[in-house]
Amino acid sequence: MASGPVNLTPLQLHCELCSIVSSSGQMLGQGAGPSIDRSSCVWRMNNAPSRGFERDVGQRTTLRVVSHTSVPLLLQRPQQFFAAAAANDTVYVVWGPLRNMRRDGKGVVYNMLRQAADRYPQARIYVTTEERMNYCDMVFKKETGKDRWTSALEDAISFSIDRWSLAPEVKGMEEGCNKSQ
Repeated sequence: MASGPVNLTPLQLHCELCSIVSSSGQMLGQGAGPSIDRSSCVWRMNNAPSRGFERDVGQRTTLRVVSHTSVPLLLQRPQQFFAAAAANDTVYVVWGPLRNMRRDGKGVVYNMLRQAADRYPQARIYVTTEERMNYCDMVFKKETGKDRWTSALEDAISFSIDRWSLAPEVKGMEEGCNKSQ
């Protein structure tokens, strides 16, 4: 594992109109794919598939927001997510607790992302900053009265709040996995 400072490049993303596509299956049978694809930015969650469901969920992906718990699922199909020609335009934003995202060689998820970035250098992988995660934790606690990391609905509920706190302006991101040090 390489050590040293991480390249801190903020994510710049400008969208006129966003479509945020969940992975719940509620889109099936809706025929919303063409409408979704007309949006300037299409956000997808975790490892939600679009291939085979284009009629309902579209085929474009501008940004894929990935929970630390879903990173292993992406890495099970790296050709689909990181190596495919269509994936070259996708930005991956990975969020998770510091214990998994540590950059000192002890963050299990961060280490997996570094390996993926080394294997697929064209992949645009960003991780949330510790400051942004602290902010999202605070918003979650304020909105729900619960501590996110002890909540039984950790990923399902917390992500819905996180995505909205990221949506108005995509700041607090850093390109922490794209360059080997």
